[in-house]
Amino acid sequence: MHNWRLIVDPPLDARLNMAIDEAMLMTADSGLAGAPTLRLYEWREAAVSIGYRQSSSSFSAAGLPVVRRITGGRAVLHGTDLTYSLVLDSIHPLFSQGILGAYKAVSRSIVGALKGRGIDADFARPGSMSDERSEACFYTPSRQEVLVKGKKIAGSAQRRLKNALLLHGSIMLSIDPSLLRRVFHDDSDGLMSRMTWLGAHKVMSAGDLKAALVKSFSEGLDAAFTERGLDYNESVAVERAMNHNAVLTGTRV
Repeated sequence: MHNWRLIVDPPLDARLNMAIDEAMLMTADSGLAGAPTLRLYEWREAAVSIGYRQSSSSFSAAGLPVVRRITGGRAVLHGTDLTYSLVLDSIHPLFSQGILGAYKAVSRSIVGALKGRGIDADFARPGSMSDERSEACFYTPSRQEVLVKGKKIAGSAQRRLKNALLLHGSIMLSIDPSLLRRVFHDDSDGLMSRMTWLGAHKVMSAGDLKAALVKSFSEGLDAAFTERGLDYNESVAVERAMNHNAVLTGTRV
């Protein structure tokens, strides 16, 4: 088995959550990281994360913190989700499997975790995807993302550097329709008809889902997890990431 680090964080603010993921990636890319990492985390308050190429202008009127991810993709409304991130260096076999291979491995573990709790999850395939566009990540699935009854329940994004990979995403525990309307405006009704969440299928706490994910990732990635926090190099990198990862609200773009 491969030795992995497990980080299970309490709910943190949006800026810090994104800074930690970025810091882990940058430290791994520089060759200073130890074992590959699975991080599970939540959000202290409702917030929007946007892809690194996405404009924040559509979301400033919602009155929520908006942060830019180091990964691509489209906007996610956080606060009622469990977020996961995996960081590993180029030596790990998953790195060499390419973009779709990494997505497939992670989604397979998520599907396994949900199925193990009695939820009939499956992968999105080309025939299940739509060409329609929206500012919202959960409006349409990408290949290898996770669906339940044809609706998207988890969305992922990925960033590859020369020597390291970050793949992170969110699994919806519940939704707040009023917040979805505030954030996504005209897209919100279509969004709510295309996405789903755990509470719509089974009563499951965030703690139950974390336990299921750790078990499924351990089996799917042949990973032996040891729970511990960030190391010194990563903590320094978090401070650097916090300095430039400002909350994008009001006129900040």
